[in-house]
Order: sequence, then C-alpha cells, then structure tokens
Amino acid sequence: MESPNNLVKIVSYSLHLVTYLDILGFRELIKHKSAGSISKMIRLVREAAAPDSEDKKDLKQEFEHFSDLIIITTPVYTPENITFPVGLVFAELLKLVIAQVRLIDEGILLRGALTIGNLVKSYNVIYGPGLIAAYKLEHDDAVFPRIVVDKALLKQVKTNPALRHHDYRSEIKEIRNLIRRDGDGLFFVDYLRAIESEFRENDLYFAFLDRHRELVKKGLGKFVSNKRIRRKYVWLKKYHNSTVSSFPKDVGKSLVI
Repeated sequence: MESPNNLVKIVSYSLHLVTYLDILGFRELIKHKSAGSISKMIRLVREAAAPDSEDKKDLKQEFEHFSDLIIITTPVYTPENITFPVGLVFAELLKLVIAQVRLIDEGILLRGALTIGNLVKSYNVIYGPGLIAAYKLEHDDAVFPRIVVDKALLKQVKTNPALRHHDYRSEIKEIRNLIRRDGDGLFFVDYLRAIESEFRENDLYFAFLDRHRELVKKGLGKFVSNKRIRRKYVWLKKYHNSTVSSFPKDVGKSLVI
C-alpha cells in the first residue's frame, strides 16, 4: 500500500474578490473594555459583516475572523447552479455599505479594502497574491475609517463579465452609486450617501445621519490630545459634512458638524 506521505495534494490559485477589514481602535478597546464587552462587539461585527448562509453556499464565500481582522473571499468564477453573471462587485459593495451603517449605530468603525486577486485555501489557511494586495491597500492606503476599493478591480469590471450583472456601462453606473473618489484619488465605499435608498422614509435616513454626526463629535472631543486617532475623526467630519452639504439648507444646516 502506498504511504499517505507519498500522495501529492494538487493546490492551485484561482481568482477571488477579497474583502479585508479591520476594526478601528481595537487595541484601545482591549485596554479599557471588559472581555464581555469585547465579546459583544465581536458578535455584532460578525453579524454585520459575515456572508449569509445562501452566499456561503451558492457563492462559496469564505469568512475568516481573528481578533480585529476580518477576511471575506468570493470566487469570481461562479458555481454551475448560479445564473451567470451575478454582479459580484455590486453585491459585495452593497453588503459593505449596510455593514458599516449597522456597526456605526453600535459605535464601531471599520477600515479596509476590496480588491481582486489569486487565492487558495489549503490546510485551512488562506494565502496568495490577492490577500497580500488587500493587506497592502488596507494597511498603506485606507488610513482613515474607509473601505478602499481597488482601481484594478473597477477596471476588471469592464473586462470580466463574471463581475457584472448588466452590460459594463449600466453596471459601472450602479457601482458608482456606492463609491466615492476621495481627495487623494482613492475610491472608497460611500456608505453615507448609498444607504439613503435603503431607508423607506427620509426621516429615518436623517436620523441615522444625526447619529453619525454625534459619533464623530464625540470622537473629536475624546481624542483631542491623540493626534493619530483624532485625524481619523477629522476625516470622518469632512466626509460627513461633504455629504450633508448637498441637502436643502434647512436640513443640511442641522446635520453639519
């Protein structure tokens, strides 16, 4: 009988969407919060960010969560039991919009990146150039409480039909409703603007913006002497105010920071 040690496991990369998320301020929370409070926060993050059961089954999404780090991977080439194409990029962006909004209501901020690249999972370990690219985007470029969207991914929406649900022009128009170009030229998930269509009533949307406003004000006041953390809230203030500045004066004035 051939020894199991002589058997060769064939492992190869395949193309994936990669979402790489970091819970901001986690180290500070560990210092000052109880284990029970941290446990509740982790549960809330998992509920907001983890793929639902249908996506895990149909799209074969993988969800990894360690400490303050979350990795969600989605194979680009869809399984046979899914109608092709399925608009993977738009679907992932919308989930990130909703996840950020849900967590902001709990006082939790995310930073991260969404990109595309080759990955493999072997012996329960995910690795590959796609994961390295996502890490670099999150670590080097995201900086603020924003989820950066890789320009290389947006380019592939045009060339790879597996990433679209419509023709390219229609698809990129829908995608642009969920993202915004920042002052440094990077695209990020524009949850403040994109979430408006998810609220059935304007009053509910404005109430959320008011809660967001209070979160930012609290952070600006709390971290006056901590420049590293405070600059993140300064960015949030700018993002918030640029969003509400387009509202009618009687509404926007009451929401500005």
